[in-house]
Amino acid sequence: MKRDSSILLGAWLVLAAFLFALGWQNLTAPGLFYDEAIYGGLARDFLIGHAPGGHMPGTATVAVFDRPFPLFVQPYLGALKCWLLLPIFKLLGATLPVLRAANLAFSAAALLLCMLWTWRLLGLAEALLAGLLLTLDPAFFFLGTLDWGSWLPSLLCRLGGFYLALLAWRRQQASWALAAGLVFGLGLFNKIDFGVILAGTALAALLVGGRSIGVAFRERPKVPLAALLGFLLGAGPVLALSRVILRAVFAPQAAGLPGELPEKLHTLGAMYDGSYFYRLMDAGGLFDKMYQAPSAVWTPFGLAVVIAALVLAGDAWLCPPESALRRAKVFVLLSAAFVTLGALALPGAVRLHHTTLVYPFPHLLIAAAGVAVWHRRWRAFAFHRTARVLMTVLALLVAVCSLAAVQRTQDLIRETGGRGWWSDALVKFAREINPRSDVTVGSLDWGFNEPLEFLTDGPRLAEPFWQAARGQTPVLPRDSHHVYLAHPPEFSLSPLGSQFLESVARQGTNASVHAWCDRQGKVAFYSVSFTAP
Repeated sequence: MKRDSSILLGAWLVLAAFLFALGWQNLTAPGLFYDEAIYGGLARDFLIGHAPGGHMPGTATVAVFDRPFPLFVQPYLGALKCWLLLPIFKLLGATLPVLRAANLAFSAAALLLCMLWTWRLLGLAEALLAGLLLTLDPAFFFLGTLDWGSWLPSLLCRLGGFYLALLAWRRQQASWALAAGLVFGLGLFNKIDFGVILAGTALAALLVGGRSIGVAFRERPKVPLAALLGFLLGAGPVLALSRVILRAVFAPQAAGLPGELPEKLHTLGAMYDGSYFYRLMDAGGLFDKMYQAPSAVWTPFGLAVVIAALVLAGDAWLCPPESALRRAKVFVLLSAAFVTLGALALPGAVRLHHTTLVYPFPHLLIAAAGVAVWHRRWRAFAFHRTARVLMTVLALLVAVCSLAAVQRTQDLIRETGGRGWWSDALVKFAREINPRSDVTVGSLDWGFNEPLEFLTDGPRLAEPFWQAARGQTPVLPRDSHHVYLAHPPEFSLSPLGSQFLESVARQGTNASVHAWCDRQGKVAFYSVSFTAP
């Protein structure tokens, strides 16, 4: 154990260093995305003692020491990510590079938990291979660097919960069960879609070892009771709102969104072929346009997962019927299937941070299958040498193509600075407007306010487009104390910006319109300022 733990820790340190080296350029590019910024903005509000301009509808805070302590980002989305950022911002400052570096640190911590859990569940070789594959996975890397959808806290909670639950099961100790339940509860508080992970893996565990679980619970009832207590403590705030959340998630209008299943399948395919973030960056964040053209990157990750699942199913059949290793392999297979089906069935779960609820089970499938074909029980088959070669080549191909996909996507980010909603042009605007404490910056479209909340502390901020979205007519003063931001039609979600630009073009004699462009000269947004009437 001591030798294996030293090897695992050494391998993790190498992979973590590689992760930071690979993500260094992303500390400042692409620009700060609206859904990425809100966690940093709410954490920063607590540290400075106030919210400069307010946040998107649905956020909730409580007063702690007369400061707005974040509780919910949305009714279905707890502020766990904000809590994780608070000590980091307090120590290093609330800046974009610190926010992204914190994301990388959380990714490295999740990687360590994944390797520790896989080591205890399957073995050391599987843990090392799974860790390598996860590090190089484009979806893991970019979600772990540009966290949105509160994906990183979800990953930390699922992997931490899995590891602690395994320790609790093997040691039959209530303290470990309490810790596992608390972490799983925090995962559900972090975001309600964590329920898909809990349901899928719990069903898999019951099918694999239901009888043993029942016996253990009868003999040591303190263990499951401790786990339940921990879960209720962690998930308490979101359970209090469960009726409201479930009514919203499973409302008839939510369940019947047109075109949802095809988009989910597109997302699932782009996750498994490594092209999701390249497509997203190439389209400037426009989800409805990112699948219209072929991607410049591809990996055989999805093919490897399918082959690995078949190999692992065969290997589990070859294992002794009552062996713990066989139960572990079947658990991985069933969990991957159930969580994937759960994500597809969940209303509104159409983005990458939803389909990756299944992580890291696909990587465990490849790792477990790759190691399995080297086991001596495969020597009874005439094709065992060919199987070894093929699995080795496939694992190497996945690793190499995944790294190439990450680098190709980073090349695109470096060339553009991010397009559209991800453009670093907004960071430049924030730097320029920050000294102006005499102006109010009005966002006439989605995508501006939350990044500016995080990046500025001088100007006042307002989001008139929310009033327009509710059918109201916002008042937009045209004087030297107001600056307005609007997207070009390509990236516009609200007609308010286009209407305002047209009005300024017709009668804005005292108006100045400035086009803010990405590094390739393509307009990301416009700012409109005025001289005194």
